Amino acid sequence: MMNKIPNRYYPTIIFIVVGIITITLSFVFQGSICLFIRIVGIPSPACGITRAHLMLFHLDVIGAFIYHPLFWMPLAICVLAFFEKLNNKIIFIFIGLLIGVWILRMIFLFPEQIPPMEFNENGILPSLFRFFRGLF
Repeated sequence: MMNKIPNRYYPTIIFIVVGIITITLSFVFQGSICLFIRIVGIPSPACGITRAHLMLFHLDVIGAFIYHPLFWMPLAICVLAFFEKLNNKIIFIFIGLLIGVWILRMIFLFPEQIPPMEFNENGILPSLFRFFRGLF
């Protein structure tokens, strides 16, 4: 009979699996695998976190912070979940931080073409916009 994995391990397992899949896909596609930027054309609130973690693997904390100032958040969520301290209030605080930092990054860093705050002109919505603008 198999033992059931305790619920507190799920966020950590998900974080590791998603991380491995993301890193693998980034090498395969040689570009952003983010559906948000591929569809909308602008960076998502989490844009740059994967590259920030890659910088951490190279022990470059400043580089990680430049790619995304909240690079520490996924690890914090896993640690809090592991010790069963993660609750809805903390999750909403993290979501608020993520959206707040995204808005600031969009105001101060977007359209300057500074990775990861780049515009994807080949995104689905920008392409549709150009197509319909060409019709009129």
